[in-house]
Amino acid sequence: EFAGQRCIATGPPIQIVEIARILAKEYPAYAKKLPTRLLPDFLVRLVGLFDGDARTSAASLGDIHDTANSRAIALLGRELIPNAEAIFAMANSIIDQGLV
Repeated sequence: EFAGQRCIATGPPIQIVEIARILAKEYPAYAKKLPTRLLPDFLVRLVGLFDGDARTSAASLGDIHDTANSRAIALLGRELIPNAEAIFAMANSIIDQGLV
C-alpha cells in the first residue's frame, strides 16, 4: 500500500545533452534550439561568480544522483517507463501547452 509513503520513481541518470540528442531525433524542427555540448566545469564556476543561477549549478558540479528505484517498482507492482519514453511524454506535454 502506498498510503503515507514516499519513494523515488526515477530511471538511470542522464545528461542534458543526451536528452537533447533524444529530442532532436524525435523533434527535428526543434533541434537547433537544443544544447549540443556540455559547458566545461571551470566555465560554469567562472560565470557563477557573476550569476546566481550558475553559482547554484556550480555548487553541484560532479555530483552524481544515482537513486535506487526498487522501492517504487515494488510499490507500483511494475517497471518504470524508460527514460526516452518519459522524455517524449514531457516534450509532447510542453509542445501541446504551447510552451515552445
